[in-house]
Amino acid sequence: MTYTIFFFFLMMRRPPRSTLFPYTTLFRSEALKLAADAGLEIVLCTGRSLAEATAIVNQVGLAGTGIFVGGAVTVDLHTFKTIRRCKMAPEIVYPLARLLNDMAGHRVLLLKDRSIVGVDYRLVGSGEIDLASQWWFAHMPVAFDMIDNPEDDLHPDETVRISIVTTAGKMRKLSHAVHEQFGSRIFTHDFPVTTADNNGRHLADNAIHLMEIFHHDTNKWTALKAHAQSRSVTVSRIAAIGDEVNDLHMIKNAGLGIAMANAVADLKNIADQHTNSNEESGVATAINHILAGDW
Repeated sequence: MTYTIFFFFLMMRRPPRSTLFPYTTLFRSEALKLAADAGLEIVLCTGRSLAEATAIVNQVGLAGTGIFVGGAVTVDLHTFKTIRRCKMAPEIVYPLARLLNDMAGHRVLLLKDRSIVGVDYRLVGSGEIDLASQWWFAHMPVAFDMIDNPEDDLHPDETVRISIVTTAGKMRKLSHAVHEQFGSRIFTHDFPVTTADNNGRHLADNAIHLMEIFHHDTNKWTALKAHAQSRSVTVSRIAAIGDEVNDLHMIKNAGLGIAMANAVADLKNIADQHTNSNEESGVATAINHILAGDW
């Protein structure tokens, strides 16, 4: 039997309203079992950290390997040990954190590997924590601490992502400044996030946006590709499902790129196939099409 990796992204930027949120509606446990019985490897990939995703991992019953923080951290889900980590150099982190703090006027989020550092987030700079992050921290089982200056970081070599939250209007100026100063030394994207009052894309310049900044060759696809190579699996045997801008690389490069019905337009335009939305068992539908030989 040809060994196949079936790789999917779970939209998890908003905490569930209840701990009983039915993520099994998206996946359908019977579809996952059929995939496993057919020899497909299911690899979760998300922009969340392990701490932010563990409840969903446990609820859905995922095992094997998980890719977190947009490709920066790969974890063995049997042991919850980190097996791959893409870190940012302090000489990039320090000036970036100062620039973001100065322009946004609130603290910058440095994401760490809790198994190494003891916290998920180290908040650096002056000012308050932005309201969206306060809400996120209140709903997620994350640990964080705060420092005033980047040079005060006791783990300067352990940053896997820098992020900042602000309005879309301010984000355009901030993004321009970041790319002008750091260019090809980083990989970055930004997109709207859903907050407690459900604001989002329809609010235009006032929509709350999240910018995420990584080591220049870190994204979901590079992490997936590294995992596939460790299994001697070719790119043509990888199927990837996504819905947001941080999925573009994997949808474009996988042997089979699949867009959710709720995906952004850029992703839909490059996908090989389209499936149902998150609320309509989109992943399970895609699995069934693959197992049936339709795709």
